[in-house]
Amino acid sequence: MSSNRAKVLTPLALGFATTVLTAIGLAGLGDAPNPREPATEISRYFAERRDEELLAAPFAYLGAIALVVFAITIAARLRREGESGAATSVTVGGWLCAVYFTGLHVVLTTLVYEPTATSADTTKTLFVATILAAPLLGTGVAALLGGFAWGDRSARVAPRWLMVASAVGAVAGLLALVSFAERGFWSPDVQQQISGNVILLWPLITGAGLAWRARSS
Repeated sequence: MSSNRAKVLTPLALGFATTVLTAIGLAGLGDAPNPREPATEISRYFAERRDEELLAAPFAYLGAIALVVFAITIAARLRREGESGAATSVTVGGWLCAVYFTGLHVVLTTLVYEPTATSADTTKTLFVATILAAPLLGTGVAALLGGFAWGDRSARVAPRWLMVASAVGAVAGLLALVSFAERGFWSPDVQQQISGNVILLWPLITGAGLAWRARSS
């Protein structure tokens, strides 16, 4: 495979794999219950999702690995253009997001495998913990997308619209750091969904943007 062809296909394949694998992994959770519902209702929900979550979790773990590789690939491109600080931010952000998704599915598989049968209160506590970990995901999103946007100001490895979109996504991730309202936009469960959707779509869009720029250069 030629060097230019690899520059086109690698980000496209990694971005696609990251988005698809992560989406399949999240599908195992389904329409997650409201964390303010009674513990018995939450426990019942996870008991009913046992097979779906256990089947989906391996895809989620592969998605986390793909995200780290994708972030490292982007960081390498930025570093070659002299943007070492931005490259470090992208790498750290990718790892933080991957750690969040890995931890999320470790907890979810734990919930469907054992605590639902023994303690509804334990189930609810662990589930709420995954939501209150939204600042970790938001920090990862901000570091990954923000580092990319900052580095691309000079590196020009992607179209300008992607740099702007990444900057907006980074700001959206930062909102999770100050979102602890009981309900509504500033609640952690809403911000978890926002940051999650951003990091779910960004690899696919970015992979396509990087491929397009590499092909046209």
